[in-house]
Order: sequence, then C-alpha cells, then structure tokens
Amino acid sequence: MNANAGRELAVRAVASFTEKGTFLSDRLESRLGELAPVDRGLCTEIAYGTVERLRLIDYNLAHFLHAGLARFEPIPLAILRTALYQLYFLERVPAYSVCDEAVELAKKLCSRKVSGLVNAVVRRAGREKLRLSGKFAVDCSLSDSLAERLCALFGEKEARVMMDAALRRRPLTVVVNNMKISTEDYCNLLKQNGIIPTVIEENLLELPNAGAVPGLPGFSEGLFHVQDTASFLACELLELRPGERCGDFCAAPGGKSFTSFGRAQGRAELWAFDLSEKKVRLIREGAKRLGYPIHTSAHSAKETDHPVPELDKIICDVPCSGFGVLGKKPEIRYKELAEVERLPEIQLEILENVSRYLRPGGALLYSTCTILPEENRAVVDRFLSAHPEFTLVPCRKYLPERFCKETEDLTLLPQDGTDGFYMARLRRVK
Repeated sequence: MNANAGRELAVRAVASFTEKGTFLSDRLESRLGELAPVDRGLCTEIAYGTVERLRLIDYNLAHFLHAGLARFEPIPLAILRTALYQLYFLERVPAYSVCDEAVELAKKLCSRKVSGLVNAVVRRAGREKLRLSGKFAVDCSLSDSLAERLCALFGEKEARVMMDAALRRRPLTVVVNNMKISTEDYCNLLKQNGIIPTVIEENLLELPNAGAVPGLPGFSEGLFHVQDTASFLACELLELRPGERCGDFCAAPGGKSFTSFGRAQGRAELWAFDLSEKKVRLIREGAKRLGYPIHTSAHSAKETDHPVPELDKIICDVPCSGFGVLGKKPEIRYKELAEVERLPEIQLEILENVSRYLRPGGALLYSTCTILPEENRAVVDRFLSAHPEFTLVPCRKYLPERFCKETEDLTLLPQDGTDGFYMARLRRVK
C-alpha cells in the first residue's frame, strides 16, 4: 500500500462514524494489518484522535467554511477533520505534510475541485491557532446532555480535569500469568526486549511504549493478558480463593475471569457467560491461550437457567453507558443521556437475577465502567433495600489504601490514573 494508505483508512473510519455511527474498531481492525507497521500507529492515532476532538475540530472548521459543514459529504469533511486534528494535536507531523497528504486524498477520493478547497482550508488553518469556544461541551467534545450531567455532578472545573485526564494516552497494563511465569521473571523477559515495566500491584504491570499486544514477549505462550488497573482492582475486591466456585455473568472479553482464576492459583472452579456465542468465543480463545480451564457458555445474564451450582463468588459487571472509558472509546462521548436512561433498570434486573446463585456467606462484585451514580450506587441501594439478606462490605478491607476513598464502595475517575470505574462488594449474610 502507498504511503498515504494509513491516512485514507483513518478518513474512511471517521466518515463511517459520522455518517453511520460505526465504531472505529469495526472499520480499522480488519484493515490495519494491510498497512506497514510504521503506519498503523499513525492511522489509529488520527482516527481515534479526530473523533475524540470532533466537536472542537468542527468549531474551528466552521471558521474556514462559511457555507457551513452540512453541505459537505462525509468523505471530504473527514479529510478536513483529520487534517485539522493533525495540525492542532499532532506536533510531530509538519503542517506542509498534512496539507499535501490531504490534497492528494481529496484528489483520489473526491475531485480536483474539492482538492482545491481542501488545500485552501488546510493552509489557512495551519497559519492560525486552535480556537476554544468557552463552552464545556464543545471544548471537551461531548454531547450536550453528558456535558451538563458531568458539570452537575462534579462542577465544571473538576469535569474539565476529568476530561483532560481521559485524553491522556496511558501506558498499557497487563496481568502476568503466574501459573506459567513469576512476575519477576516476566519483568526480566520484558527488559531483555527493551521494555521497562513498572509493577503497579502484585502481578499487574504498566508497560510504556509497548506497541502491538500480539507482538509482546510471551503473548502466544499465554504469559499475560491485558487489563486496566481499575478492572484488576475489582478482582482484588472480589478476592476469589482456591477451592471456591465463581460465576462471571457478563464476562466478555474475559479479563475479570482470567485475573480471578489466576488469583486463585487455578484451583477455583469458574463459569464465564455472555450473551452471544461470538462474545463467548473471545473468552474461550483467551482462556486457551492462558491455559485456564474455565467453563464457558452463551447465556444472557437475564436468563434464569444458568448451568451453575450454588456459588461462593459472583462477578456482575453489568452493561453500562461506558462513560468511564471515553479515552478508549471516543465514540461514546456523543451519546445523549436519553440513549442510556433505561440502563439502571436493566442493571438492577441482572443483579437481581444473578444474585440468586450466591450461597449464604458468599460475595458478589457489582461493577461498571461508568461514573454516573444512577448506574452505580443507586442500583446497589435499590437492590439492598429489596434484599435485606445482602449487605455492602467496605472496599478498604480488600484494596490498597492509595486507591480507597471515604465511601464503602469505590468510584475511580480518569484523574486517578485508571479507567472511570465503579465497584462494590456485596455479601449475602443469610
């Protein structure tokens, strides 16, 4: 493929998102392998970064397109949007190169007339500084309703801190498979390959400049799996022990199942379920690579016939709005709250259903990757009020002190250096 292939793929992915709402990963994953290794990172950065900053980019673009953005087709508009992202947010790409490549893409994908307009707009944008609107929703590129909710919850100043933190590119975090290799030995293996890891917690490592995951030392041998710090801490809160039985009812892609099984030294019995066979296949593939004999099956968490015995531990990581992982899924930034207003009812229904499998004295982990209290503590409180046989257990009994806050449950925010995440440990007392 030619040198501009990465930018073309990014343009098509951005256009597909703005026109159809297609997730970037769905457009990119099958095509990134066609690019030269050096171009894959640039393509991903341009596509994700453009969507991440889309409202602010459009605010600036409107100053150069006096007839408005609505008259443009998705492809030429995507060429302009990705060009402005590179001009304003990718310092390593020279402005002349951004302009030249944008013009060539316009010639190839549109027409000479469009290429002339692209040339004029990108050159002018390159001479001017990024404009801020002063409006939180635009400057942080969020839907109006989400921006309003975050400001109501945290105040605009703290909400801006949160959004700045969500934009930071954090190092990859991985969990070492101690059933195959010690954390120390895996750290040494990484160092031999030029990667200097930082131990975050026990067998959780932070890897700077890690590159593509399948290319990391020990991937095919199953020496690690990828997991964010917040999700890892949720497994610490669950504390699966050897000899216990555990069910993970919304398990894909399997990270919590894998970490919990490894924490129990492979001497627990664990069932991992998810809604579709496609999702369950991801769990099976990951478990096979790691060498973890986990039971898997395609079952909805709402179903009442899960093939499990009475359980000692339950992982209930429910479907949620995803507003805690904006840094990884920038498309979520533009969800309106009306699109997710029914989620708390679904979350409570799942929690009610799966809790039936827990034995007296057992523990249930309720977790989400969102920061909205209506999906988090409010769901837990509603459940507890209807189920006096359950009680909320303080997180600080199980988690490192530096992560704990003044509440019994725990909400982590992007400025904590993790995904936005909620977790609560519920114990069945009778």
